[in-house]
Amino acid sequence: MKRVQLFLIALLFLNTTTNTTIAQINGWDIIKGLIKISENATKLSDECFQLTEDRLWAGGTIYYPNKIDLTSNFDMELDVFLGCKDADGADGMVFIFSPKMAMGREGEGIGYSGVSPSIGIEIDTWQNEHIGDPYYDHIAILQNGNINHRDGLTKPIRLGKNIEDCQNHRLRITWNALDKRLEVGLDGKQIVALQKDIVQDIFLGESEVFWGVSSATGKFSNEHRVCFEKINFKPASATANSVFKKIEAALLDSEIAQLSTQFNAGQTTLTEDSYKELDELAALLRKQPDMYLNIYGYTDNLGGSKNNQRLSQKRAEALVAYLSKKGIAKDRLLATGMGDTRPVASNDTAEGRKQNRRIEVYLYKPYP
Repeated sequence: MKRVQLFLIALLFLNTTTNTTIAQINGWDIIKGLIKISENATKLSDECFQLTEDRLWAGGTIYYPNKIDLTSNFDMELDVFLGCKDADGADGMVFIFSPKMAMGREGEGIGYSGVSPSIGIEIDTWQNEHIGDPYYDHIAILQNGNINHRDGLTKPIRLGKNIEDCQNHRLRITWNALDKRLEVGLDGKQIVALQKDIVQDIFLGESEVFWGVSSATGKFSNEHRVCFEKINFKPASATANSVFKKIEAALLDSEIAQLSTQFNAGQTTLTEDSYKELDELAALLRKQPDMYLNIYGYTDNLGGSKNNQRLSQKRAEALVAYLSKKGIAKDRLLATGMGDTRPVASNDTAEGRKQNRRIEVYLYKPYP
């Protein structure tokens, strides 16, 4: 077992205890720690955090500050402590996947309500009848900060026991990227599973997200703590990020940038290797809602000028179709086929022709 060094970056100076536990961490290149984004969360040890004290209207949320890649598997085991009061104890905690580190509303929101886009694995110990809560302690998988169980990704599953029992309970969360299956277990028993392409359906193709844990109390309260025991995931690719960062910098400097986007030979079908870059481009466009994008398609000189112009136009339009599926309005995207004009290399060699088959983009703000 390898000792975890999880340094809490606090907004306020807080005293901590020296009580520690041991955790096994696999798949982390650099451990930088958990960031505290609520004044109620407190570091108890290198692996353990108190999310809320046993007091009314408290909320605490912690996040790991580096994104993880959901195109690879994720496996976490953590001990959760839901307090010592049953009948008048509230409200629970939520494990969160989201592309942004955010804190939701307290009380029945459990620090998750309003965090969107997101997946939330809720452990709920208090019944709020108007949002479909059952009377028993339960686990459910929610989406986009919506805590109403009528809109959840799964129904609330009964735990069959009181978990506000002054005991730690082992929560296990796994994500199988190939099968697109999210599973949640408690104390060695699988409780709920979700078969869904969450990268595409929830995060609109963005596979890199933060993870964290939130908790809250309201008119009733309990102490809520979490200790990380085992974590295994693939960090987001720093190399891939740095490549697109250069493209992003060029676009924001009003320069034409060349994408690495590729098509199947002689076709207008994007290769799967292109999706990641285009997802990054869509994310940039969402951050710049007032900007428009020109997309220029180019070919080599094989096939004749008319055919090349037609092919390049179709390929540029394929990017418009892909980006629009990611939520970018079509009227912000202009596709232009340039054919075999403006070669950047000689068409006399295979390598030169490959360089000439390219997509260039230009980001601009239209005149009022």
